[in-house]
Amino acid sequence: MLLKRYRLTADRFRQLFVQHRKSVEITWKDYTFELKSYFEGWTTELNISTFEELKELIIADQIERRTPPEFKEHFVDYWSELNKPFELAEKLDAYETVKLGMKKHVSAIVKKPFFKENVVFHPERKCKTSHPREVNQPRSNDFDKSVSSRPERKSSIRCYGCGYPGFIQSKCPKCTKPKEELKTVVQSIKLYATESPDSPSSSICLTVCGRDAAFCADTGASNSIAGEEFFKLLRDHKFRFYKRDITMVLADGKERNVEALPTTVNLNVEGKIVRVKFIALPEAKGNRTLLGTDFLQAAVIVLNIQNGTWHFSENPHKLFSFYKNPSDVKENLPTISSHKVTSPETIPVALPETSVPVILREDEGKHLTSKQRDKFNSLLKEFETCFHPGGDPTPFIEHRIQTGNNLPVSEHPYRRTPAKKELLKKELESLLAEGIIEECESPYASPVVLVPKPNGSIRLCIDYRKLNATTIPDTYPLPRMDDLLNEAKSTKFMSTIDLKAGYHQVKVYEADQEKTAFICPFGTYKFLRMPFGLRNAPATFQRLIDKFRSGLKDVFALSYLDDIIVLSENFDKHLADLRQVFERLSLFKLTANRNKCNFACNRVKYLG
Repeated sequence: MLLKRYRLTADRFRQLFVQHRKSVEITWKDYTFELKSYFEGWTTELNISTFEELKELIIADQIERRTPPEFKEHFVDYWSELNKPFELAEKLDAYETVKLGMKKHVSAIVKKPFFKENVVFHPERKCKTSHPREVNQPRSNDFDKSVSSRPERKSSIRCYGCGYPGFIQSKCPKCTKPKEELKTVVQSIKLYATESPDSPSSSICLTVCGRDAAFCADTGASNSIAGEEFFKLLRDHKFRFYKRDITMVLADGKERNVEALPTTVNLNVEGKIVRVKFIALPEAKGNRTLLGTDFLQAAVIVLNIQNGTWHFSENPHKLFSFYKNPSDVKENLPTISSHKVTSPETIPVALPETSVPVILREDEGKHLTSKQRDKFNSLLKEFETCFHPGGDPTPFIEHRIQTGNNLPVSEHPYRRTPAKKELLKKELESLLAEGIIEECESPYASPVVLVPKPNGSIRLCIDYRKLNATTIPDTYPLPRMDDLLNEAKSTKFMSTIDLKAGYHQVKVYEADQEKTAFICPFGTYKFLRMPFGLRNAPATFQRLIDKFRSGLKDVFALSYLDDIIVLSENFDKHLADLRQVFERLSLFKLTANRNKCNFACNRVKYLG
C-alpha cells in the first residue's frame, strides 16, 4: 500500500525526464542513467511496448507542452491519460470550438454608445477653435474619449463560468445566487406515501445490529428514514449522530424545516452488505422506518409491487418475496406541525430467519461434518456481537503523540476536482456519523489525500509527514514476518480473524487529538480514534494486540497488527481456542470484519 501510494505517476516521470539537469556533483554517466530511468519509468507506467505507441506518446507530449494552461485545467481529471495524439487533438478542437462560439455570442451583444449618434452640427454657433468639429468625433487627447472608453474596458471582462460580460465569476448575477436564496434550504428530503388499506406492503427482510427486521421500501421517499424504534436501537448500539437542519417536502407539497440526526448503518440484505445513511427525526413520535430511493440505488434492488417480489438487478432470476404480516397497522409518519405522512414498517421480534452473516460460508469448513458445522455455527452465533460495527473504543490503550518542544505544523489543503470534493464530503459525513472525527480549531493542520480502493470507493488518508518528522519515535518492535511464517505450521484447522478498521478502535489521547487535525475545503477536523499514517500508530496497535494475546492460555495464535491466525490440531481444540479468542475480543471491545475472516479451513491466506 505504501509503495502504491508514494509511487511516481507517469506524468511525474515525464516531467523529470524533460526538466532534469546535470548537477556538478555527478558524472555524465550517472546523469545518463538517471535520464534513462526516468524515461523507462514514464513508458512503463503507460504500458508502452511498441515503437508505434512510443511515437504516439512523443507526439502527444509535444502537443501537450504547447497547449494553453486553461485547456489543461479543463481536462485536469484525465489530462495525464491523453497519450494518443489524434484523440487529444479531437478533444482540444472540440473545446476550442465551444470557446469560440462563446466569444461570438458575447461579441454579438449590442453595446449602447456613450454618446447619441444623431447629434446635429450647427455652423452658426461659434466654437472656441478655428476648426469646428462634430461632437461625436472627439480629439485623440480629449477627456471625452477616456470617459467613453470605460464601458469598453468593462465589457472586456467576462464571467469565466457562463461568459456573461462585465462581471467576474464571483460577482456574476447568473452564476451567483442571492444570499437569501442560499440560506433557505440546507438539504431537502421528499416523502410521499398512501394511506389506502388495500395498498400492498413492500417490506424487505434484512439484518441490522444483529437483529432481523422488515423495513418498508418506499420509492416515494428520497432518503431513508429511521423510525422511533429503530432510532432507539441505533442509540443502544452506540451509533453516533450529528445534528443537521433539513427541509422536508411532505405529501401535501408543503415544506417544513426540521432538525434531523443522520447516521450511517450497515444493512445485511440477503447476505449483501449495504451501507445506508438513515435520517432520524427526534420530533417525530411513533413513526416507522422507510427505505428510500437512496437505499434502492445503493443495494441495486428492483421492486415488483404487483407480484409482491423484489430482486437484485445483477441476478433478476432469483426473486425474493416481500414480508407479509397480517397484523401490520399503518401509522402516521412523521407527525410534525400537523403535517402527516404515512408508511408501514415491521420491527423485529419474531420474523422468519434470514441469512445470518456470522455463520459459516460455503467456502469455509468444507471438510467438516454436518454436526461439526452446527457446533461451529452455534459458537459464531453466541459471539456474533464480536462482528457488530460501531461501539466504544478499546479501554486497554490510548495513542499518544509526543512532539516534545517542537512547534505545531500546518500546511495548505491540496487542490482537487469538484468530483473528488463530493467524494470527500461523503466520506467526512460517514466518519462524523461513526464518531471517528469531529470539527475543531487547532494550530495543527495536515492535508488530505484520497486513495482509491479496489471496490471503486475511496479511503481518506492524511499526509502526516510534517507531523511525523516532529514526533518522538516509539521503538516498540513489530513481529518479523519471516518468523511468523516459520511458526505458522500447517494444521488441519486454521482460522484467520481480521479486525474491522483496527486503528479506528483505538482512542487518541485527548490532549493529543488536536495534533491529528487535518484541513480540507469543508473545514478543519480532528481524529478521536487513531488514524492511519501516524508515525507510532503501528507500534501502539501491536502493543494492544500483544496484550490481547498474553491472556490466551494454551492457544497457538499468531498476530501481525490486525491479522490474527488461530491454529489447532483437532476440531474440539479449535472450538475451545476460538472461544477464548472471542471472549478476549469481547473483553477488549474489539470488532472483527466477518467478510474478511476465514473459519475452520485447512488452507488460508495469511499476511497476503
